[in-house]
Amino acid sequence: MTDTEAPRVGSLSTIGCFAGAAALGAVWVLVERQVSESLVDMRLFTHGR
Repeated sequence: MTDTEAPRVGSLSTIGCFAGAAALGAVWVLVERQVSESLVDMRLFTHGR
């Protein structure tokens, strides 16, 4: 059997994955706000009526 270490939360690859997910999420929101027929109605995420 191979003895490997589990990836740590503070490792560079884990931080890179979180940063990449945040960047892709931000780009997705920007694109969704610009198109006329978005996949998700962005008004669902606003507070108020």
